Amino acid sequence: MKKISFFGFVFVLMTLLSACNVYNQINSTVDPTVNFDKYKTFAWLTDKADTANSPYNNEIIRNNIRNYFSKEMSNRGFQVNLEQPDLLLELAVKNEPHTVRRVYQDDYYFNRYYFRSIYFSPFTRRYYYVFYPNYYYSNPNPHVEFDSHINNSVTLNVIDANGHKLLWTGSVQADIYEPSVIQKDIHPAVVKLMKQFPVKPKPIVKHNIAAN
Repeated sequence: MKKISFFGFVFVLMTLLSACNVYNQINSTVDPTVNFDKYKTFAWLTDKADTANSPYNNEIIRNNIRNYFSKEMSNRGFQVNLEQPDLLLELAVKNEPHTVRRVYQDDYYFNRYYFRSIYFSPFTRRYYYVFYPNYYYSNPNPHVEFDSHINNSVTLNVIDANGHKLLWTGSVQADIYEPSVIQKDIHPAVVKLMKQFPVKPKPIVKHNIAAN
């Protein structure tokens, strides 16, 4: 019964963790002297920097990201104008491989799984000391783990079309282990990033249709 409860706990925890958006690093910078009320239209520039096709960055992913940003701009009252836009939007998607070497010494390696972490055990330290006094043992050799992932960053640059001056830049970053995460989590990440944009979404006006 205890094993069932333990695995049930782990399943619920992993479900909750998987529901969290991995793009939790958000940064933005704005020119405080700019009055954004004078800007009404926008158009896209050619994507900046990394445009290589890969599972983590390809034309489909970039098109989806542009569409998400365009929708957010539309929600703020901006319209597309390919001839004479007020603003130019520039997208930059970068992917950098990362490998982290983690070394766990003796008791720390075992404690992190069985004694000190609610993520791996719903029981307390007292439970294991009382019922499994011989379970814990010292490891003479350190345990080494290699954590390989892709650091993915998505940046939007908003530029004055006339003066070619950068007005606002914002980016979201995440450590990606599976390419499918980008398709799933990039939309809510764009929404979170655009909350830092100086222009807020326009209120939705509901029209009441009078009954005949």
